[in-house]
Amino acid sequence: MVKEARKQLQRFFLHYPEGRCLYVSIVDANGRHFDFGDNTFKLRRKLSRFSDVCLLAKGRPEPRAYHAYSYSVEIDLSLLLKGIDPDLIPTDDASVRVSWWRQLGGEPDSSVDTLLCGPVAFKNVGGTFQPTSQADAERLDESRAFAKRQAEEAEYNDYVQCELDRQRAHEENLHVAVHAGSASSTLRLLTEDIRHWAGVLKRNLAWQVIYLAKVPEFVRARQVTSEEPFAHHEPWVVRDWIGALEAFYLLEFHKGQEFAESFAARLDQLNDDRVEFSHQLVGYTVRYRGEDMSGTVALDEAAEELAQRALSVADYVDVIASQFAPTPRGVEPHAAETAGKKGSEHGQSPNTIAAQPRQPMFQVGEESAPEQFYGGEIVFYEDRVEICDANVCSGSRSRSRRIVLELLSQRKDGKSFVAYSGEELETEAKKNGAKGTAVGWIRDLRKEISEALLSRANIKAGSEDVILSGGIGYRFSERLTVRYDSPPRIAGIADTARPTDVPNDDVPNVPNDAGTRRQSWIRQQLADGVRLKARVVTAHFNCTKKTVQRDLNILKDKGEIEFVGAPRTGYYRLRPPIAPGK
Repeated sequence: MVKEARKQLQRFFLHYPEGRCLYVSIVDANGRHFDFGDNTFKLRRKLSRFSDVCLLAKGRPEPRAYHAYSYSVEIDLSLLLKGIDPDLIPTDDASVRVSWWRQLGGEPDSSVDTLLCGPVAFKNVGGTFQPTSQADAERLDESRAFAKRQAEEAEYNDYVQCELDRQRAHEENLHVAVHAGSASSTLRLLTEDIRHWAGVLKRNLAWQVIYLAKVPEFVRARQVTSEEPFAHHEPWVVRDWIGALEAFYLLEFHKGQEFAESFAARLDQLNDDRVEFSHQLVGYTVRYRGEDMSGTVALDEAAEELAQRALSVADYVDVIASQFAPTPRGVEPHAAETAGKKGSEHGQSPNTIAAQPRQPMFQVGEESAPEQFYGGEIVFYEDRVEICDANVCSGSRSRSRRIVLELLSQRKDGKSFVAYSGEELETEAKKNGAKGTAVGWIRDLRKEISEALLSRANIKAGSEDVILSGGIGYRFSERLTVRYDSPPRIAGIADTARPTDVPNDDVPNVPNDAGTRRQSWIRQQLADGVRLKARVVTAHFNCTKKTVQRDLNILKDKGEIEFVGAPRTGYYRLRPPIAPGK
């Protein structure tokens, strides 16, 4: 005879968004469901309806809880020992699991409903069901859940305050740097801010998903009724870079409008990526409120990719900063005054970026300051390979590197450059007589290219400005155009220059619409005051230097433009009108 079990009331709770239909079910170690109608464990196929093994939960507002709402049920666990079939009653030391479900249809159905969290396990100990572990016991204590949320709220507020303090200190340092007109300090502060943002990106994401997405007020603020459902952006994702605007104006002052706009374009592209990530995050927050793990994993992966892109931009800014000398003591430049005036024109407070006019801190001469690499032509000659007219690969010991460069010069379907994994690159290169490893070839080529561009063309190129890696593999940057002046050494490789690169000088009376567009663009740039160089046009139209030089010569012959300065550092400008009588 089964011993009469004493009543054992146990309350179960779950903090979950309001307006959901939740229920609990109990399953024994053999997979049988507990029927609350006759207090018997049954296999699912023997149930008359699945709702008999479900106990619907009641909900109530609870400001101390996540989502400010708490669901609960109360179960007399002694009923688990009062079944009519003694063989189906849990024996001593037998275990059962209590699970929370979200009902998705009109009736409970575990085959389609959502299991909300891991079950709480109990064990029959002398006729009383006890939690099998300390963790299971803690999940039954709602006061612990309240205390945990309160502690997380305090920790989050402390974290936000620390971030605000850091930003204020950073802005104060920026004010000092800009007041001194120090382009180097301003750029390095911008670099630090981007790197810090990338470093805490995943931590901020975790705070939003684990904590903020479960705060009803936070979620309601992101629920909009317009046709653009997620027009809101997370401020911590898309906040302005500290020093970006100031750096732009200082670069415009020292290096010209074209360089400053190229710099701004990099930041704009990164900002577009941040806006896209913010869209995803707001959508997740509103739809799932931190309760969908697959969505969390996808966001975490997107954050990792975005952080890497931000660090790449930070490295780019750091390279520019290295071109400027530190501020000499006792000297205050007037460059910041120019930045302040321009900032005022764009609605910025002059107090944040302006300075009184002083003598220049330093002169960044055309002859001394290297230019940042932003594209050019790679030409394969019989005895050498050149990038931007700088010899980057020549000599009897360069055969393997030449083979690698030819492999990288191929385009897939005439579009993007072919990418190789390390193993694929080694296999293809060794088929054509190369010796060594992919890692060694790429390392040597990057080093030789950077040194050659700097010493022979006065161009500063980063390690991955020409040969990219990561993701799909080793490949040429799309900022390069390729031309073969002599036949490739690898059979089957053709000149990959674009169709617009084909000169038509020898074909009389053939209109060149592409050339007309290029020349119109050149005129417009010069009319806007840009100090234009051939490689800028090459990069903009993705064509060869020979094609661009032909366009420039046509405009020179017409007397519309002229070249000013030394061959390496000069630039094109509109030719001044000749005064009457001269």
